[in-house]
Amino acid sequence: MKKIIKRVAIVAALLFALFIILGLLGVWDDDESSTEPKAVQKSENEIFIEEFAEENDLEPIVAKNLLSATDDIGVKKKNINDIKVTEETIKFTYEGYYFTVSFKDEAVEKIKSGNIVFYKDGKAIKQVKDYIVSTLQHTTLVAQVEIDVKSQLKAPSTAKFCGTLEYKIQRVKESFKISGYVDSENSFGAKIRSNFSANYAWDGDTKTTPTLIDINIE
Repeated sequence: MKKIIKRVAIVAALLFALFIILGLLGVWDDDESSTEPKAVQKSENEIFIEEFAEENDLEPIVAKNLLSATDDIGVKKKNINDIKVTEETIKFTYEGYYFTVSFKDEAVEKIKSGNIVFYKDGKAIKQVKDYIVSTLQHTTLVAQVEIDVKSQLKAPSTAKFCGTLEYKIQRVKESFKISGYVDSENSFGAKIRSNFSANYAWDGDTKTTPTLIDINIE
């Protein structure tokens, strides 16, 4: 009799342990919702794409392809502004520069700014950072070229330069060309206007001084 009681106790203990294990595994969860697939939380990037698509009246796949391509050329998606959508292109501004994106079906075919093509046939061929000039870089170059131009004038104290926004600056990686004009007196005291351009070698770090390569004053 004792053996039977002992066996029953062992079986009961085993069944209790099994019940606990199954409970931990959720087998006994009678909540009907547990059988349904759990929602997957969206990433920050997915949320941004959805909002971007909605704000600009774009198909989600078009918005996703656009943001992916612009990211490949170094455009920060949060700094894309002034978006204009047509049937074949999307135009936007970035750091003060105009960009045009052309599509083939829903895929990005080309991204360009002026004559510079940054993205073509599904891949980035140039990086935007090598061709754009930031506001601080613009200010640094303007200040430096005015110093260098004054050193070439007959009466530097009479120099009056064009407005900051009138300067034209072109960049190719670490090579910068800046052009503008200055009104100053010549050796006869007459006020004349001279156009000028200068080339600089510079890494774009505004804590350093651009190195003058050459300067031309007409």
